[in-house]
Amino acid sequence: MRDERSIGNLQRRVEHERAALRRNMHLPPHLASPWNDEEPLLSSETQSVSRQESLGPSPLRHGGVRKTARSSELNYTGSDYFKQRQVQIESAREIRIGKLLMADPLTKELRSQTHRLVYKDDDGEVHAHVLDLLQFRTDGKVVGHAVKTEANRPYLQKIVDHLNAKGHPEIDWIEVKTETDAPAWKLHNAMDFLWARANMHEADLDIVRRRAARLGHSVEFWQLFDRGCHHWGREAAIFYLIEQGELVPEFSEERITKVSTLLVNMRC
Repeated sequence: MRDERSIGNLQRRVEHERAALRRNMHLPPHLASPWNDEEPLLSSETQSVSRQESLGPSPLRHGGVRKTARSSELNYTGSDYFKQRQVQIESAREIRIGKLLMADPLTKELRSQTHRLVYKDDDGEVHAHVLDLLQFRTDGKVVGHAVKTEANRPYLQKIVDHLNAKGHPEIDWIEVKTETDAPAWKLHNAMDFLWARANMHEADLDIVRRRAARLGHSVEFWQLFDRGCHHWGREAAIFYLIEQGELVPEFSEERITKVSTLLVNMRC
């Protein structure tokens, strides 16, 4: 009788896990939620979702001094969105730099093509330069970002030096950014952090914290899943805790993967 009860409990547990796995595979990542013992099995009842719930509110439009789609047709690559605002980009470099700025904890708001700045070059000739990205930070600073290829950095740096020397009442300073400032490993990590912010769940955070505390000083990423089985919500929680500094990658300048070693620095 005891063995039969144990087998029955195990079978029910497996059924619950499989139900959660099926649900998380078929639903969008942001709807994935943690599995628990009391979770009911999947229902065959249909669920209706309104258009507003499924699409969300409309983002604020670009609103810059120029539209890259019209002024740079050969290079235009589309739009990104950050905190319900459209960010226009016109090159792969701008996409990479934009993602890093979005993942920067200091970034409160990010806008594109916001200012047409006038300056004089070394010969006294007047020129205008449009900023690619403008970063509004949580510390109150406003930083402009001019994006070009690494080969054109010296040329762009001269322009930025003139602009910084002249100053602007709405911008604290301007920086030059190129593809060397956004290596592949940093870009991948930034995108994972952005995804985790949008999809993490408090219940998963609690589970990861308790599991990491039990496993000791260091763990591998995959060990924080249930028996190593991938789970959207759990992955989001792990990346979120890495960004918060509660889990620290052993090698800081590498892409974080499922086999990365993480040092446990929990505050709980």
